[in-house]
Amino acid sequence: MARDLHDTLAQGLAGLKMQLEATNVHLTKGNDKKAQEIVVQSMKRVSELLADARLTIDNLRLHTKEEYDFQQSIIEEVQYFTAATGLECHFEFRVMQQLSSTISEHSLRVISECLSNIARHAKATNVWIRIEEKEKVLFVSVKDDGIGFNTDMKINNGSHYGLLGIQERVRIIGGKVDIDSEENKGTNVQINIPLQGAE
Repeated sequence: MARDLHDTLAQGLAGLKMQLEATNVHLTKGNDKKAQEIVVQSMKRVSELLADARLTIDNLRLHTKEEYDFQQSIIEEVQYFTAATGLECHFEFRVMQQLSSTISEHSLRVISECLSNIARHAKATNVWIRIEEKEKVLFVSVKDDGIGFNTDMKINNGSHYGLLGIQERVRIIGGKVDIDSEENKGTNVQINIPLQGAE
């Protein structure tokens, strides 16, 4: 429940806060057009957040049998992130087979959480997202060139719901996650998810 509430409410509100801050900066500089664009994006995001919150309240889980375009969902997440932060995001997608809804949903949430962490903490200038399929394994990598952090302190003390949520989601879909970070050398979150036999 903590993971789901974090993904819908906490993460969503953090994203809206970023957009409001960006809007304020543009308004201060007299860039009304850009500010208005961000406001429109924020309104759309609020609608999505409300829908996600209702789903979480109803089901207390993120699982649906409805299929959706995983690649397009990632592209939209990247566009939202770029518009909200102004950071350069390089995206590479090499997946041929249709992924299950479970893997797609959890992978999307993991990527979204990674981007949210980068926006809030990394002080990065570039982000790289790579998603590829090799020999029945889905490889997902989210990398930044930010300030990095001490992974032992952040993960093992149990206080960072975002990183714990990433680990939990990857565990649910039978994958493995490696969070590699070093101060002033950025962070790379790498995930391996077996596809053979996945529902």
